[in-house]
Amino acid sequence: MQHIDVIMPCGTKNDRLKSITQVALQSLSISEDPNKVKFHPVVVESHPDVLGFDYKQAEKVIKPEGDFGYHRYLNIGVAHTDSPYICLINNDVYFYKGWAKALIQEFEQDPELMSASPVTMKEHNHRAEIGQGGIWYGSEKNVHLKGWCIFVRRELFNKIGPLDEQFRFWGCDLDYCQILDKYRIKHALITDSIIDHRGCSSWRGHPESDNEPYLWRDNLKYWIKWRKQTLEAKNTHDRVEVLNWLIHRYGYKTYLEIGTSCDWCLAQVKAENKTGVDPNPQWHGAENSHVFYYKTSDQFFELNQRQYDLIFIDGLHEKDQVYRDLTNAQKILSPGGAIVVHDTLPPNEDYQASTRCGETWKGVVSYRYDNPELHVATLPEEFGLTIFKQNLETREEQPFMPPRPDELDWDFFIRNKASLLNCVSWTKFTLKERLKHY
Repeated sequence: MQHIDVIMPCGTKNDRLKSITQVALQSLSISEDPNKVKFHPVVVESHPDVLGFDYKQAEKVIKPEGDFGYHRYLNIGVAHTDSPYICLINNDVYFYKGWAKALIQEFEQDPELMSASPVTMKEHNHRAEIGQGGIWYGSEKNVHLKGWCIFVRRELFNKIGPLDEQFRFWGCDLDYCQILDKYRIKHALITDSIIDHRGCSSWRGHPESDNEPYLWRDNLKYWIKWRKQTLEAKNTHDRVEVLNWLIHRYGYKTYLEIGTSCDWCLAQVKAENKTGVDPNPQWHGAENSHVFYYKTSDQFFELNQRQYDLIFIDGLHEKDQVYRDLTNAQKILSPGGAIVVHDTLPPNEDYQASTRCGETWKGVVSYRYDNPELHVATLPEEFGLTIFKQNLETREEQPFMPPRPDELDWDFFIRNKASLLNCVSWTKFTLKERLKHY
C-alpha cells in the first residue's frame, strides 16, 4: 500500500470555486485502486466560512490565520502530514485514472528521482514529440515542471527546507525551478501520469490573480533572490551591477532614476538616497525609494531643485525625449557625477520598436554631437548601457564620427556604433577606472 499526501491550497469565495475543489477531490478519490494507493487529501482553505463537510473527500481542512500565500499554505499542509510521498497541487484540476501509479513507478525505478510533474491529456497525446519515452528529465518551467502539480518524496524537504513564503502567488514555480538547480535535485516530467489543469480557473477573482502590480512585485522578489546566480550562470552583468559598481567606486550618495517601471533597479540600487520618477509605473513599493514622483521626466525636471550624483535614464525611448532627459540631467548632475542611459545597443533593427530599445541610440548620438566635450563609454550589457562622465579613462580610442541628420539610420548605426558610442567591455571599463588614480 502506497500512501500519498495531497496538499491543496484553496481560496474559496463562492459556490463556483467550492465546486471546483469538490470536483478535484472527487476525481482524486476514484483515480486509483484504494487497496493499492491510499490518498490523504488536505485542503488548506483561506475562507473562514468554509466548513469541513463541504469537502467530504478531504481528510483534513485547515484554515490558517493571516493572509493567503501559496507557498505558506503548502508548507502548512506538509507540516500536518507524514506520508513518504507528497503531491503539491492546485485545486482546479482533474485526476485521471492511474496518474499516481505512473509517478510512483518512476520513483521506485529511480531512487535519485526526488521531484516530478504530470502532463495534461493534450500533452499526453503528443508525448511522442518529446522523444524521451515516458520520462523527460529537467527543471525548466512549463517544460519539465508544472507549477500546478509537483509530486515529491518527503525527504526532499530535509534537503531544501520549507518553501519560500515570500512568494504568495506569482513566482512560486520559478522559485522552485531555481531550488531544483541550486540543490541539484533530480526532477522529471512523467508523460504517462495525466492530470488536467483547468487554466487557473480557481484563481480568477482572487485579488492577486489579475492584478498586474502583484505580478511585478513577486517577479521583483524572485529576481532579487536569484539575480546573482542567474548572472553567474550566463557569465554576464546587468544594469544593477553597473550602477552599484559606480556608486561604490566613486562614493555616490544620491541617485535619480527616470523611468522606474516595476522598481527593478530602484529596489536594488544601493544608494543612501534614492528618487524615482515615472508617471505610470507598473509597480512601485514605497520602501524602494526615499522620494517618488508620479510625473513625466519633463514635469519632474521643471520642479526639481536638487543635484544628484548618479542619474539613470530609462524612460520614454524616443529620440527627442532621450535628448531632453540627457540635457536636463546634465544640469542637475553633481560635480564628478555620472549619467547612465539604458537600451543604447539594440541587437537588431526590430529592437528599435518603442516597447524595446526604441530610438534611444539616436538621442544619445545626437546629444554627443552637440556636446563633444563629454566623455562616454558604452557597455554591451542588457542592450547597451551608455555612461556619461567627465574624466573617464575609457574615453575614445577612435575619433567620434559625427553624423548628419539624414545618417541616423540603422545601416549607419551598425557600421559606426563602436565610435558613435565608444563601446567597451565590462572588464576593460572596470579595470581602467580602478587603475585611473594609481
